[in-house]
Amino acid sequence: MSDKIVPAIIEAAFPEWILEVHEELPSTNQYLMQQAAKLQTPAVVVAEQQTQGRGRGGNSWWSDRNSLTFSVMFSPEKYGIPRSQQRLLSLITAALVRESIITSGDIDSYRVWLKWPNDIYLDGKKVCGILLEQPGTPDDVIVIGIGLNVNNSFGDAPDEICEKAISIQDASTENLLLTTVLFSIMANFEDIFEDEQRREDFFPYAWEEFHLLDQKMVTIDQSGKQITGRCEGIDESGALLLRDMYGLHQIHSAVIIDWE
Repeated sequence: MSDKIVPAIIEAAFPEWILEVHEELPSTNQYLMQQAAKLQTPAVVVAEQQTQGRGRGGNSWWSDRNSLTFSVMFSPEKYGIPRSQQRLLSLITAALVRESIITSGDIDSYRVWLKWPNDIYLDGKKVCGILLEQPGTPDDVIVIGIGLNVNNSFGDAPDEICEKAISIQDASTENLLLTTVLFSIMANFEDIFEDEQRREDFFPYAWEEFHLLDQKMVTIDQSGKQITGRCEGIDESGALLLRDMYGLHQIHSAVIIDWE
């Protein structure tokens, strides 16, 4: 049985938000990037089925019905978020989605970890991916795409995905509804992004306590150059800290290739 978003529940709780629910889209991020100049913010676009989801580094995002695939478009300036903090938005989003996974699924916090720059792992497998993009017009708008495995079964997924991915339903005893999970994420989003002190308290605490890569040997690809070093955490600017024989590297943008 397919679980569907109930728009009336979301619209009643978040009257300031524009909500669109589509049966199918190639990519919710792509859709909002194309519609950015036409839609008011904040806006949420949900696809019951996403056929061309994208991740960082050009990776594809495989999804099935009963997963939660959506994008949020908002203006950081409306929330009073200065440009100096906007580079942290994907990290903060990952941390707030982590909170929703824990509360919605009634899952112990030690089972849910963050992987720089913005992936979420549950019981050692990927449960959520996040992609932040800027359409350029208008220039004060940011689009954050979120692909979260909620009730989707991996029985029909390719073998290589089954080995690496998990859904909340697989790890929880709770009977989850997509509307409930989306509601929780949007509530956390408003709570954290509207309150500067709450936002400052939230980051970098979650990443300091629950970063999957800390003290592991990590290999990254940075514009075709590979670096391998021991991860020493995330600094206040959101950079990954890797130490190798040449010293400490502050990595602001890269693709994680491997870790152990």
